Amino acid sequence: MRRFTAAALIIALLITGLSGCGRRAEEDAQPDVTEPEVIEPAPMSGDEAASHNARISPSAVNLVQLEEPRAGSQMAVIKTNFGDIEVMLYPEQAPKAVENFITHARAGYYDQLDFEKVFRNFIIEGGDPGGGGESIYRGADGHPGNEYSLDLWHLRGAVAMSQLAGKDEYGSRFFIVQAPFVDADTIEAMEQSNYPNKVIDAYKERGGTPGFDWQRTVFGTVTEESMRVVDAIARLEVSASGSPTELVIIETVEIVTYSPEQDDAGEDDEEEEEE
Repeated sequence: MRRFTAAALIIALLITGLSGCGRRAEEDAQPDVTEPEVIEPAPMSGDEAASHNARISPSAVNLVQLEEPRAGSQMAVIKTNFGDIEVMLYPEQAPKAVENFITHARAGYYDQLDFEKVFRNFIIEGGDPGGGGESIYRGADGHPGNEYSLDLWHLRGAVAMSQLAGKDEYGSRFFIVQAPFVDADTIEAMEQSNYPNKVIDAYKERGGTPGFDWQRTVFGTVTEESMRVVDAIARLEVSASGSPTELVIIETVEIVTYSPEQDDAGEDDEEEEEE
């Protein structure tokens, strides 16, 4: 049986995921996927990683990303020139990251910025005016660094903070996981590392980027309806560096309170269109 260090595992997950994306992209006559910068975690033997993961109780893993939105929950509406991207936020699991994002949104920090990187079948990334952007905690004592939760994983639709290069902290830049599948080699590596079974099953069903687990802070998830906008952005032609040849502008980010009536209104509109 193969053994992985934690660093090798994360890199293996990313490389196999990207190679799988490359194969799928090539089959669809799509541009090549450019590998983003990878920040390696501290070394840990394969046995240590597997032992650590094996101690995770199944009851401790609550995949809130798979749950229906609750009335009164906080939601961000990222308005772009390609359509609105609705994001359910998780202040209970990632309070500092959510506070950082909401504060920036209400201050207009994200207005007129763009999604500057598009990696098809992987992620789209934006919210950075240059150099990673500013955190509301930058320069202050107590920067939280990354926040990890057993409830949040890098499943398709996850919204996560991008790390500042070489640091265990973030600025304003964030990314949305667009990957619609996880290849068999990556699933095998997860099984060998004793990932919780319900998490593996979720990745098999939904897709995602497990190579980012424990490396980035997930603080939200895109609604299923809004993933059509994310997918449309991911289909754009890109340069060799991953920049889309067509600008994708974040016009504004609104923070709202979720109400089930929003979904009901959407369903009514669809019925009217069918009639």
